[in-house]
Amino acid sequence: MILEPTLRVILHCSRCNRPFEDDDYEGSRVLWTKEEVDKFFPADDCEDVQGWIRIEGRIVCRDCWTYKDEDEDERIEKPPLPAADADKVARAQASYPHYDTVRAAFKAAAGQRGGDDWVYVTGKAGAS
Repeated sequence: MILEPTLRVILHCSRCNRPFEDDDYEGSRVLWTKEEVDKFFPADDCEDVQGWIRIEGRIVCRDCWTYKDEDEDERIEKPPLPAADADKVARAQASYPHYDTVRAAFKAAAGQRGGDDWVYVTGKAGAS
């Protein structure tokens, strides 16, 4: 059996920081690969995914965007959050490690002795 490590992330709304959750299972967060995010949110005019869309490079949840006019031809982000709420979101998002940083750490660890090998361990926990 060959195992390949995959880095997955929890997608958060750029405006309000809500995590993307599965519509079928309440409270269940969806784990995304970077490739999946790029596939499902390729550009600002892409279709929505469970109400989430990309606007000006930011991915926002269904509560954080609206249509510019009644023709529903242009989607826009809702007005900014109140300053205190926006500050909380900014601090929370600044604390998340960047995808590229985590990926680089995984690659560096894989390059170390035995990093490409899987070691199968048998026995009881705590036993050597």
